[in-house]
Amino acid sequence: WIIIQLFVDCNLCCMKRPFVFFLLPVLLLFQAIGALYGGISLMLKPDGSIMQMPLSWLQPSPFANYFIPGLILAVVLGCFPVFIVYGLLFMPKWNFGYLNIYPKRHWSLTFALYLGIMLVCWINVQLLMVQQYFWLQPIMALTGLLIIVTSLAPRLIAYYGQP
Repeated sequence: WIIIQLFVDCNLCCMKRPFVFFLLPVLLLFQAIGALYGGISLMLKPDGSIMQMPLSWLQPSPFANYFIPGLILAVVLGCFPVFIVYGLLFMPKWNFGYLNIYPKRHWSLTFALYLGIMLVCWINVQLLMVQQYFWLQPIMALTGLLIIVTSLAPRLIAYYGQP
């Protein structure tokens, strides 16, 4: 019932929405699920054992264990995308002032762009600090790039433009 109500309330079934309207929330939710799982796993077991990441990977970094990186991962790259998806679907008229560098666009589209940039930066900093390759890194970097490109799609910019 909740899913049906979501479709009715936010008019997801309406054909006037561009395809990328559906793609961007899917990418953001994919990112959120992965980040929440990883972040919570790292906070629960800061030794990295759940994620099979040895503490030795952190030697070049300023962190003694994975708790702080897990907290950042869960909050910034896990909760923030869920907040953005809510904004994309329901378009609440909240004013974020100077945080939205594109004031003629809905804040959620701008924040999606920010999230994509943050994700790409997170992966690059992770590679520089940890100096270890993990199979998930290229997938998440590609997800970040797709979020950036999708949030800059002209049809979405037109759709989320404010009068």
